[in-house]
Amino acid sequence: MSKMRTIRLKVADLFEFEGKPPSGDFGTIIALAVKQFGFLPQPVVVQVEGNEIAIQYPEESSVAQRLWRHWQERAQNLGPGDEYCLVDEFADMTGLRDWYEWRPDPGHHDATAEPLKQGTTNPALLKVKQPAAVFYFLDAFKRFDAMTPEQVRDVVFEIALLGRNGLDYAAPDEKYELRALPDRKFSGLHLMCLMFAGFKRVAPEHDVGMDLNDSFLAALQLNARSRWSTQHPSIRDSCV
Repeated sequence: MSKMRTIRLKVADLFEFEGKPPSGDFGTIIALAVKQFGFLPQPVVVQVEGNEIAIQYPEESSVAQRLWRHWQERAQNLGPGDEYCLVDEFADMTGLRDWYEWRPDPGHHDATAEPLKQGTTNPALLKVKQPAAVFYFLDAFKRFDAMTPEQVRDVVFEIALLGRNGLDYAAPDEKYELRALPDRKFSGLHLMCLMFAGFKRVAPEHDVGMDLNDSFLAALQLNARSRWSTQHPSIRDSCV
């Protein structure tokens, strides 16, 4: 029998993640938990304990092995169009089902506009905003140091999805919200820095197409100096 692992969280957090008002209905709570944690290895056991909920699931060695086993089971009987179902099944297993949507094929694809350009559209403006970007990178380092790689990945993917039609990095207005970081709102430049720094951690080989490398390196140096001073307070004090 597989060893069981347990996740505990507040019932209110389930509803907050969905953007819904809290409910004391037992069936609603169970349904939300099953929906949000359906990517876990099955079977999932949900228990409501007062204002908390416990989700138990069997321990498996890795998501990659689960995906590989699922592919092996499905590969022998795949037919035309089944690849779309397989993508959905993989997304359900990895908790990424809400990160994309299928759209109907209109049947024609006339080119009516210039293709979207990749990367930032105003590199000169981004250079002007380098001091602010350094500050935002320092905030990203602090946040990501307290997070797991999976949590950092969730932040990065959500920003990438939010920025499909572009992020307004010209204005300092904090108008963007993230489910993965619900504590505050963010400006467009702040989100770009979070995504840039996040990709450097979870997928450093990926080129995000943003001209933020100079600001990122400057923030790295400041962060390293701050950590060194914290670790060697006597030396720092003697230099004052």
